[in-house]
Amino acid sequence: MASYNKFNSNCQRDSAIISIMNAATSVFAGLVIFSVVGFMAHETGESIERVVTQGPGLAFVVYPEAVTKLPASPVWSVLFFTMLLTLGVGSMFVTIQSIAICITDEFNLTSRKTLVTAIICVVEFLLGIPLIMQGGMYVLQVMDWYSIPFVVMIITFTECVAIAWIYGTNQFSKDIELMIGSKPSILWRICWRFVTPGLVLFIFCFIVVTHVPVTYGSYTYPDWAIGVGWMLAVVSFVPIPLFACYRIMTTVGKSLKERIQYLTMPEPSWGPSLEKNRALYIETLSEKRKRHMLGHIDLDMVSTPLGNDKL
Repeated sequence: MASYNKFNSNCQRDSAIISIMNAATSVFAGLVIFSVVGFMAHETGESIERVVTQGPGLAFVVYPEAVTKLPASPVWSVLFFTMLLTLGVGSMFVTIQSIAICITDEFNLTSRKTLVTAIICVVEFLLGIPLIMQGGMYVLQVMDWYSIPFVVMIITFTECVAIAWIYGTNQFSKDIELMIGSKPSILWRICWRFVTPGLVLFIFCFIVVTHVPVTYGSYTYPDWAIGVGWMLAVVSFVPIPLFACYRIMTTVGKSLKERIQYLTMPEPSWGPSLEKNRALYIETLSEKRKRHMLGHIDLDMVSTPLGNDKL
């Protein structure tokens, strides 16, 4: 969503606010959720372990049953499902816009953004129809169990490595200084390079170690359904290494090392869109990257010059 910000928008402040609000919301939601679970355990006489439900069952089974036992239950029911509706719609706004921006920016379709967004909405609507049918909850559980935990961790870790270790924290700090007028503190750089990727990797390993086959209540999924779940997980992140291998194979270079070194530098089109900001950005680059951004091919890194269409 930062694509909609002005160039000099204080992204550091926004990042801090979003992180704090996200953590505070998680703590508050945890207090509310476990209060309701405790209330249900007290009402039914069951243990917490038997009452608590993971995934969508908590929102669509435990919570609806809990609000029916509260005073003025119709009011709480309307508020609860209104909250779910607005939460879902708000989340989809970000999801749809993220996909639309990626497509329009990559294929230069900015003038047709409305059409692209409409097509994405129609496609996702059609893909979502099975989730509202009689067995939709079972399908949703498989998607939630396999697609989200593994894929999010892998993509997040890849992004951290790409920014902190390939693009470089020093250059990234210069970019932020160019936008807001001051460099981020060393704490930010430590988090980018070590803390964040380390935590993400730890969480991923924890998910893998504690992973068990998908279930829904007392229902045990057949092997073919579990296989479909793993396919969904693999399809979501496999394009990353495949595209990386494709770029390495199709890039002109004397050796594999030189190809990778060439590809770790930003594309010449990378940087601010406005010329005045772009000129300032190029001045912050190292000489090697500056020549690359200006379209000067380093003959030590490639065996034959690239065509003008590649500059």
